[in-house]
Amino acid sequence: MADEFDHAVTALRIACGAVGKLKADELRQLVEGKGSIVFLPLGASVVTTGPDVQAVRRQLDAFSGRGEAVAYLDSLKLKKPALVTLARQLDVATNGKDTVDEIKRKIIEGTVGTRADAAAIRGGSW
Repeated sequence: MADEFDHAVTALRIACGAVGKLKADELRQLVEGKGSIVFLPLGASVVTTGPDVQAVRRQLDAFSGRGEAVAYLDSLKLKKPALVTLARQLDVATNGKDTVDEIKRKIIEGTVGTRADAAAIRGGSW
């Protein structure tokens, strides 16, 4: 019984520490029932949802140049975790140190950029 009590006290201390690290908006959402605190076991990973990858792929395939793709990705207003997930789904390699702009550049180069480069080479305009 004492062990269970000690574990409960320790868990409450950890939970209070986690709540104390929340930003004001996150705390408000938690209190209003619009957010929750989730247990994540060691070694587990968080999967971030984002836009429909097939719709994004179709849109990127429709662009003939990098400029259009940049504007499109900017319009999605995705945060880094969603961009990383999108890149992964588009088979574009990223690493944890990449910035949001670097991830967008890699997505564009891995999709529109490779197609534009191939078209330029085939057309002899390189």
